[in-house]
Amino acid sequence: MIIALVVIVVFFGFATGGTIIWPRNVQMLVRQNAYVLILAIGMMFCILTGGNVDLSVGSLVALVSAMSGLMASKLGLPSWLAMDEGLPIMLILLVALYAIYTFAATKTILGRHVYAMGGNIKAAELSGVNTKKMMFLVYANMGLLAGVAGIITAGRSMAASPNVGVNFELDAIGACFIGGASAYGGVGTIWGAVVGAFIMGVMNNGMSIIGLDVFLQSVAKGMVVLLAVAFDMYSKSKSRLG
Repeated sequence: MIIALVVIVVFFGFATGGTIIWPRNVQMLVRQNAYVLILAIGMMFCILTGGNVDLSVGSLVALVSAMSGLMASKLGLPSWLAMDEGLPIMLILLVALYAIYTFAATKTILGRHVYAMGGNIKAAELSGVNTKKMMFLVYANMGLLAGVAGIITAGRSMAASPNVGVNFELDAIGACFIGGASAYGGVGTIWGAVVGAFIMGVMNNGMSIIGLDVFLQSVAKGMVVLLAVAFDMYSKSKSRLG
């Protein structure tokens, strides 16, 4: 996936005449696509439980973004979370989320139970895993991270729009599958979600710079997700036959 990310960056580097690798653009890329990484981390846990996804995250982002924007205007905080020089703060948040959720996935009982559910939910139940409780916690966590992404989005756009959050779920799901998550569940890492999120972010940024139609951007991202899922299913079927 790292190699794929480098190839995509090089491709858009040529396609945009080097614009995509300008320091200012890299800064904007991180700020504008931080929501992808935040949502991808939560979506990875959903997928790990058995290939499940949460299609409500885009709507949740829109709701929280509108509510937080309204609160900021009522409290007289028009520049709330919207500093151009706020990249270090954003990076600290992203690094903290990565560290916390990587620890949760690899070093805690909760993480082991999530992976166990994705491997074989019936076996997990027989082993004493409260699958209903775990599913609730996973989706509650997804809602929490969607709320964080909504606040970040409101701060970046400085506006509350009903169109905010459109196709955000596609970006998050795509980031996870591109990053190595299995469509069957039980396989995937937070690091993979992060790399996949950067791939989706570079694609979003690169396609916007070259002026690709929004509809075609969605088609391109959808094709990438389909290819990632198809590759995963092909690999799994091949391993079973082997």
